[in-house]
Amino acid sequence: MISVLTERRGQNPYLDLVAVDADPDISVRTLKAQSLLRPADIVHIHWPENLFSAKSLRSCIRTRLLWAALDLTINRTHWRGGALVWTAHNTKRHEPPAPALAAFARDRLQNFYSRVDLAIAMSAAQLPTLQQLFPQIPPARWRVVPHPHYRDIYATPRPRTEVRAALGLDDSVLLVTMLGRIRPYKGIVEAIRVFRAACRTDEHLLIAGVCPDPTLAAEIAASAAGADNISLRIGHLSDADYAAWQHAADLALFNFSHNLNSGSVLAALSLDRPVLAPHNVTLAEMAGRNPDWVQLFEPPLRPDILRAKLDALRTQRPSGAPDLSVHAPDAIRRRHREIYREALQLAKQRR
Repeated sequence: MISVLTERRGQNPYLDLVAVDADPDISVRTLKAQSLLRPADIVHIHWPENLFSAKSLRSCIRTRLLWAALDLTINRTHWRGGALVWTAHNTKRHEPPAPALAAFARDRLQNFYSRVDLAIAMSAAQLPTLQQLFPQIPPARWRVVPHPHYRDIYATPRPRTEVRAALGLDDSVLLVTMLGRIRPYKGIVEAIRVFRAACRTDEHLLIAGVCPDPTLAAEIAASAAGADNISLRIGHLSDADYAAWQHAADLALFNFSHNLNSGSVLAALSLDRPVLAPHNVTLAEMAGRNPDWVQLFEPPLRPDILRAKLDALRTQRPSGAPDLSVHAPDAIRRRHREIYREALQLAKQRR
């Protein structure tokens, strides 16, 4: 039996999709303070940078204690012949850590990367960048496992006409969505300005999701003020509403300033929505397989770029569904199981 310690599931569907606990030979435990000191064969971390989200003095102290426990767990895992696996979701935090934690975060993360036995990239095109940014990890220790799609997560959405009626929109309106957790790097304020400069009266922008930053929420509200064709639904976004609103849209718009992977883009494609997003190497691979569904632009987003895409949707829309076969969750779970076993073999060689 292989025991795996990893982050808490529930907040991010990704962890449910890659979970290997259905395998009778693998048991999975949740990464939390009281479980860190229990032995594990594999410690699999996805977002080490997110442990530095503390803002108050009390939470800064808790972060230091949690990292001390994580360090001890990794040391004990290695001593027992176990392995540390890391999936590279990001190259850095989307927002910088609190100043009181900046130096500590840098030191701890460098130490963490130096102890990784196997690292997972979600695209072969990412490898040159990742190997340059994380030289502590030998090139031979990288593996490629795609991000899973979300087709198994969302229930069948309600009919488009019904959803649009609930939103107060006619079926003829061209609906653009920006859905999900609202954070500064997603460029929502800039996208609103571009939409206002590019849109026609029968085009509508829907922005929905939690925004934990009150200042950013106020900026978004000010940017959309007076625009009848922009709807803001700032607050909790259920999976049901996400699926219904995305499926009822004509275009999912993204304007992030930096990212390595995008589960949000895959979520939109999983609901058969065309995507307009900034270029990166991972999305370029996706666009190569689905040129009718994924269009990329070189930042910054400009009114002419958005206008051209909206005009194209009026004359020719993608048919069928995007090809997400390389993102099949079953195959990705099998690949994770193989990586765990390989990591344990490497750990035995290290001993």
